[in-house]
Amino acid sequence: MTADTAALVTMFLPLARRYRSVTGLAHIAIPATMQMAYFTISVGAIGRSPGQLVAGLRVVDVATGERPDWVKSAERWAVWAAPGIVARSVVLASRRLTKKTSAALGEEVQRIASEFDDQPEELHRQLLALHSGRKAAAIWAPGAVTAGLLVIYEITVGRGAQDRVTGTRIVRASERVS
Repeated sequence: MTADTAALVTMFLPLARRYRSVTGLAHIAIPATMQMAYFTISVGAIGRSPGQLVAGLRVVDVATGERPDWVKSAERWAVWAAPGIVARSVVLASRRLTKKTSAALGEEVQRIASEFDDQPEELHRQLLALHSGRKAAAIWAPGAVTAGLLVIYEITVGRGAQDRVTGTRIVRASERVS
């Protein structure tokens, strides 16, 4: 997996530099498309990713013992990548929500400041009450959601969910599968 990650990062860096201004869903779609092509093509064509080739491993269809077909290769990638794509999508949405929340919070602070300008103690109390819940939620929600999704990702994908769902498995390149 380390060799595959290094290859993907090396392939993605020139593209990332070229499209720095790309925002939103493109930050999810471009890397996901590259991953999909990398893994689906390599596993569909030769039965292993370049990293698995280096490690002496291959992917086989449990039913046939042969390399998975193109559809299974694509499904295998989709099951593997789905939690990461969901996590990145949630982070993107939460960042947008945090920006909107921050803007709304700033407007509320200005309203309270103008309303209680002549009452410093009440102004202080109102500002503390405003910041305690909303700001904490805006700051901690993205991280909490991401952490939860990463735990789910590790539980499902880290144990080979892509193999369980698609009926494939990884074996040593020299191993015969019947």
